[in-house]
Amino acid sequence: MDWLAFIELEQEEDLWTVRKADIYMAQIAAEVRRGISKKPNAVKVSDFLLRKNPPRPRIKPTLEQSKKFWAAAVGLKKEK
Repeated sequence: MDWLAFIELEQEEDLWTVRKADIYMAQIAAEVRRGISKKPNAVKVSDFLLRKNPPRPRIKPTLEQSKKFWAAAVGLKKEK
């Protein structure tokens, strides 16, 4: 039943939006990690926040690039 609640939450709002509760939980996780780390100053709260990477633009391959790719994959050599 927990996964149903997660799906409902996902549909209601964007999961990648950082809320106050997320920051609070990241602070708690960072403090726990600092307690067991050899280098506690290296642990940052931002390491525990989920960040969505921006989508990379898709580059449409040209016909020549596609031909070169498939020729190399199949093992054909281009005749000159």
